[in-house]
Amino acid sequence: MMDPRPIIASLPEHLRSCVQPGHLLSRSTTLRIGGPAGLFCRVHNPEAASRFQALARDLDTPLACQATLTRLENRVSRREIDELNKLLLDTFIAARRRAPKVLFIDVDPTDDPCHGSQQLALFQGHFGQHMYHPLLVIEGKSGCILSAVLRKGNASAAQGARGQVNRVLRRLQRAYRRARVVVRADAGFATPEMYELCEGRKVE
Repeated sequence: MMDPRPIIASLPEHLRSCVQPGHLLSRSTTLRIGGPAGLFCRVHNPEAASRFQALARDLDTPLACQATLTRLENRVSRREIDELNKLLLDTFIAARRRAPKVLFIDVDPTDDPCHGSQQLALFQGHFGQHMYHPLLVIEGKSGCILSAVLRKGNASAAQGARGQVNRVLRRLQRAYRRARVVVRADAGFATPEMYELCEGRKVE
């Protein structure tokens, strides 16, 4: 399991338009740690709140006000999202004590149901609900998220996948030149663009 503290501590550097340095967590019982593409960890109980506050103390980090969290939700730029995804990759690589012989790269969309009138919360016929349709790229053995992008609810499974997977493969193959790389995804990603990418990158 990858230690999340280096990622949390680095967030202000990558979210310059949203977060003042050091201000990451809320004092309220609903706490959010910013992640790429607006994916947040939401906590709604005092016990969990205490754990996150203890984490903030370990980092010697002041806690954020609600205004900071609002900026975090609404002002994140595409460039900052890209930087956060790069941070996920860099943290994963830095945490490896030895180069892996095999890397399993899992590409998976997930459903994020919505219960209001949020922007881009659209109806997805496959799931039969109004939702967001995030795209995740995960290292299969460790379960570490390498890339995360929030997409509108009616996005197809493969929408935007080629660019995200290519960026992840490029970085990992540069770090682990001898590793065997296996990309795993369901039938929704069986597109000519994905096949061409895997063949061009010489991955399975």
